[in-house]
Amino acid sequence: MKRYIDGFKKALHNRLVSIIREAVRRSVIEWKVFRYENILSMAAEAEIPEEDREEVVDYVRREFQGLHEGNVVRYRLYPKNLEEISKER
Repeated sequence: MKRYIDGFKKALHNRLVSIIREAVRRSVIEWKVFRYENILSMAAEAEIPEEDREEVVDYVRREFQGLHEGNVVRYRLYPKNLEEISKER
């Protein structure tokens, strides 16, 4: 992810931040589980370069798996949202 921040234009960085936030939120609120294919499609729709999409999806997976009451605010979520997601995060 660091190469995005260091090497790409601000617009791409903003798109990347947006896709990560949206993917984590949808994984929690809408799907209640991490969905690889859905997030890969979101990355494609956001015009993330194809060679970088796997890295983006993996980052979203790690963020989803690491969610806890202390960091949910970063994704505009509430601790109560975590109660509903699959325990097999």
